[in-house]
Amino acid sequence: MLKIESRRWVAVWLKCPNCGAQSGESMLTPWQWAHRHPRQCHNYKCNNAEMEVAAHRWYTTFAIEPGLSQTTIAGTLAKLGPFTICQIVHPNIRKFRAWYWRRKAEEAEKTRQYLERERQIEAEWAARRQVVGVATVAQGDDFDPFFDVE
Repeated sequence: MLKIESRRWVAVWLKCPNCGAQSGESMLTPWQWAHRHPRQCHNYKCNNAEMEVAAHRWYTTFAIEPGLSQTTIAGTLAKLGPFTICQIVHPNIRKFRAWYWRRKAEEAEKTRQYLERERQIEAEWAARRQVVGVATVAQGDDFDPFFDVE
C-alpha cells in the first residue's frame, strides 16, 4: 500500500559561473536549506569555484517510493531546470488522493476483466481437452496417428 502524506521540500538548481556545470539537490528539508554550505565545482578548470544558485523552489511531496531509491513519484513540482523532481504532478494532496483512488479502481477493474477472460479461455480449453479425450477413447487402443491405414 502506498503511504500518502505531504512533506515540504526545497529543490535547488546550481550552476558554476566559470564552466557552466550544473548540479541540483531535489530533496532538501527546510532546515537543510537554511543551513546549507556552499557547493564547489570540482572541474579542473574551475579550481573549486563556488557554485551559484540558479533557481530554487519550495514544493510538497505526496508519495515517495519506499525502499532504497526514495524516488519521489507524486508532488507539486514537475521540473526544476534540467532536473525532473516528480513524475506525477497535482496541485494539492486532495486532488492526488482522488486521482489515486480513481486510478486504483480502474486498475482493479482491468485486473478483474483480465482474470475473467483467463477463466473463459481455460474453460474453453478444458472443454476441448475433454472432447479430444472422448474422441481418442472412441477410436480404440489400436489408433496410431503415424500409421493411419485408410
